[in-house]
Amino acid sequence: WSLDGFFSCPSRELFRLVETGLIGDVAIPKVTGKATPGWLNTESTQVSPSTPTLSQVAMVPKTVGAVIAFSRQLARQAHADRVVGRELLGTLGTAIDQAVLSGSGASGQPLGLLNTSGVQAQSGTTLNAGVGTMKRKCAEANATDEAIAFLSTPAVRELLEGRERAAGGGRFVWDKDQVADRPAFVSTDVPTATMICGDWSLVYFGIWGQGFVLEINPYDPIGFKSGIIHGRMLLSCDVAVLHPSAFVTAQSIT
Repeated sequence: WSLDGFFSCPSRELFRLVETGLIGDVAIPKVTGKATPGWLNTESTQVSPSTPTLSQVAMVPKTVGAVIAFSRQLARQAHADRVVGRELLGTLGTAIDQAVLSGSGASGQPLGLLNTSGVQAQSGTTLNAGVGTMKRKCAEANATDEAIAFLSTPAVRELLEGRERAAGGGRFVWDKDQVADRPAFVSTDVPTATMICGDWSLVYFGIWGQGFVLEINPYDPIGFKSGIIHGRMLLSCDVAVLHPSAFVTAQSIT
């Protein structure tokens, strides 16, 4: 099964760093202190070597799964495996979207963006000019400016589509799928009254092993007598935020 049926529409647009087929624990290197450049004032001047400061973002596989019980009659119908597979992909996709955004990092869950140390915050009270402040904070953290985008809920979009940037200005905070002149997306997997702004190419999602495999068990000891069949998908994955300060969140938006 491919990734096409797995990620929701906003996820396909935003989560760009997706790697499959991982083996073992993964440590992603990142630069926390840059190398030192130097100007050459003569033709014989040499650049002094320097060493950047490196750190790592660790990724350890966490497993999410879903099981669907379906009837023998459905199994005899055309493309029943596709129906079951699509439903399992959608179910896992919702769980993963929620984990990437707000996973607790406990009880087997990945640590999500909203709970990652170093992510910046902005007041959500009467949110208006604050969206511009969110964009500025991302840019000051050296996020790639053209990659900055907003993600929120349908309810927040509705609220901000009716709120003018300035009285009588004719432009709204959420205007034509943009916020602060950057692309804006919605997802029902974003926590209530929350908005996230940042360079989403810095969210890394890893998948271990074969990825999405649909496994069918027609011999469940309990369901066998009535012809109940189980379809299962398990996925081992994890998420890492490579540059937390490149993201700004506003919560309890009013």
